Amino acid sequence: MRTPFDQVFHYGQLPCALLHADFDDLADKAVQLKIGDMLLSATVTRRAPDWLKPDGLALRVDYYECNAGASGLPPVNTRRESGMTPRESGIAHTVYRAIQHCFDPHCRDEIQIVINIVSLDPGCDAELGALLVTSAVLRLSDLPVIATLGAARVALSKGRFTLNPSSDIRGQADLTVLASGTAQTLTMVNAQAAEMPEDVVIDAIAFAHLQMQACIKEIEAFAEQALPVATAKQALASFDRYPLWRAVEAMRTTARSRDAAYARMAAAKAFDAQLVRTRLLGGQLRTDGRHALHLLPSSTCFGLLPEAHGSALVSQSQNQTLCSVTLGDASVPPQLSSPLNRSRERFLVHVQMPTLDAREVERDRMLEHRDWQLAAFIKNALAAVLPTKSVYPRTCRLAVEVRESSDPIPMHSVCAASLALQNAGVPLRHPVVGISAGALHNRQRNYVLLDAIGPELLALDAQARMAGTAVGVTALQLDLRSPTPLTVLHELLARARDARQDLAAHLAMPSRPPFSSPGAETDASAPMNRSPVGLHGDPNAH
Repeated sequence: MRTPFDQVFHYGQLPCALLHADFDDLADKAVQLKIGDMLLSATVTRRAPDWLKPDGLALRVDYYECNAGASGLPPVNTRRESGMTPRESGIAHTVYRAIQHCFDPHCRDEIQIVINIVSLDPGCDAELGALLVTSAVLRLSDLPVIATLGAARVALSKGRFTLNPSSDIRGQADLTVLASGTAQTLTMVNAQAAEMPEDVVIDAIAFAHLQMQACIKEIEAFAEQALPVATAKQALASFDRYPLWRAVEAMRTTARSRDAAYARMAAAKAFDAQLVRTRLLGGQLRTDGRHALHLLPSSTCFGLLPEAHGSALVSQSQNQTLCSVTLGDASVPPQLSSPLNRSRERFLVHVQMPTLDAREVERDRMLEHRDWQLAAFIKNALAAVLPTKSVYPRTCRLAVEVRESSDPIPMHSVCAASLALQNAGVPLRHPVVGISAGALHNRQRNYVLLDAIGPELLALDAQARMAGTAVGVTALQLDLRSPTPLTVLHELLARARDARQDLAAHLAMPSRPPFSSPGAETDASAPMNRSPVGLHGDPNAH
């Protein structure tokens, strides 16, 4: 069926078309987006709040790729029957980070956004398309969205910035930045670089925010056409399809309004955040007595697992991560990253995190968003310093076990991963460390702090998770909860750069020959077998 209207425009190197979908009878709103030969659809559903979950806005984002939409049939048993794949979960979490602070603070509804790729073009950017189609469907819905969201990807190649580049340009670029935001401010930034300076990263972010203004105008123009049609369509549906469900929801809402525990919990949460903001912006010490730029004390240990090719343990206050490295034989073929991405990977990262302190709004733990998000961040952080296949042809599997963490994406895990690889004898170009930095600001003062813990995480206006070497940045995640000027971002990244360089100098470990570990030198009686894993499995198994 032909849609009644569409909005066609060119966005960088991508021809785009926003299409009004006519399958939104059950969902509140539905929108389709066509980028090149790739077609995405997004639906949004809104329901009254659940009084049993008094945590404010409950937002869930699901992203699914149709394997049949790719060229060729995928292998058998490549997709799990329940949940999303790591790639899908990573894109869903990126969309979640971009829109979580775009709603009215008084909104307490449960919102679910489902994004599907009907037809996939490997040359198009699925992550950018998911952000754009989500922005369009939120603009058409009646949700209390503060402003229209835009997104842009920028690549630095041969000294030039390219807007929304092709997959070939992204693969050869020295810096790629995916940014989302409104017309006035940014909301989320993901960056991957080959040891680039912070000033170049800031310039790429500013260029992306400037270029996304055109996208925001196109989405606004599409909404002006869509709203009259959507209003007329809603007028035809005068009957109530779910009278019993709506009656139950009305009873639950009444019970929640009379619940004093919910009011006390919400008031205590807001009071703690405001108290921390007042204390820090007033120039006082932090909640644990540290100064603003003091890192948490940390300790490291190597060679704890003698049967592994390399291992490292990093402890930092209430955070602790154990990493182990398993090296594969050069004759073993690398594994496919996903059915839709035919590239073969020589570096695999598996993460296991505790479920006691889940600081995300999730209805269950079937979708391990935090685990896969941390695995993707570690992989991006180490990609720039890993040796090439001609220099080091072996495959590598990094197992990261986060035993305790107060942050959804703990940066001390990046340090543990880098030390474990060095302990296994992998010739990294430079050691990689991770730094977590946050910023608070008002009209009188800006306050930048490192390693935020506890109530400080709730009071931050901007939070940056940076990984890099003493030379430059390799990975960056930036979340902005309120309008933040670029001057504050400059100061935030500058403080994180100084801390990253100091930490890289302290955590630098002398390179070791392949398959050696401290355990082999200190304890000769320990059972050691340092040969790599071959085609027939682990030689240590017997």
